[in-house]
Amino acid sequence: MKSFTHFHCTLVCSIPFLLTPSLSAQQIVWGGVGSSTLGVPVVQSDGSPITLAEFSIEFGAFTSGFTPTTSNIDQWVSNWNVFDAITDPDSDPSDGFVPNPGGSSGSAFVGQATLRGGSPLILQNSSDSEDADPNFAFAPGSQGYVFIRNADTTGVGSEFLLYTSENNLGSGDNIWAFPTAGGSQQTTGSLVWGIEDTDTVIFGGANGITGAGEFTDTGVPVIRTHTFVPEPSTSLFVLLGGLLVLRRRR
Repeated sequence: MKSFTHFHCTLVCSIPFLLTPSLSAQQIVWGGVGSSTLGVPVVQSDGSPITLAEFSIEFGAFTSGFTPTTSNIDQWVSNWNVFDAITDPDSDPSDGFVPNPGGSSGSAFVGQATLRGGSPLILQNSSDSEDADPNFAFAPGSQGYVFIRNADTTGVGSEFLLYTSENNLGSGDNIWAFPTAGGSQQTTGSLVWGIEDTDTVIFGGANGITGAGEFTDTGVPVIRTHTFVPEPSTSLFVLLGGLLVLRRRR
């Protein structure tokens, strides 16, 4: 009887611990600005505003061991993991999207999510965002990126933008490397990762940096997607081949 009572007490007393979520967490604010104020325009390659009906605006990281470059751009989406996304409507009121802020020719955005610490019921370094996979862990030190696109494949009509901060502009808080939630890297407040920290643009344009891709916009937007160079069509190859034959005959 004594052993049963001891077992019963142990089980019941352990339940509150199992149901108590971890208090270790790190809030990350990201987006077009380094504050909660919206106002930095984001446009397409031709200068027209981005809309949520057409574009995905996401912050996240790539699968461990995968480094995005222009040579593997067709593999970006399959290796991409979302930490947070700007969606409308969004159950998180801290996220926001404003088309044409202040009458400008672009749209602005800002997002916020929490990197959660581990517990028996919560995966260490997972995101609390409704747009993230709760079973994916953002490994400490993994590089964070903003990824904006209107398609999951590259080609004519597709618009991509991928940028990050990796060279530590200004201060240690500006490098977008996921910390350990609850670890020594955790700050007492929010980590604010804004456009002004950007120092690397793989595709598109951001913070005055022009990456790969094509654009016709003549303005000076802070954030811009770029499009892809159309590949020569089969009919064009046939035409060129015919002209070459005629030239040889002459």
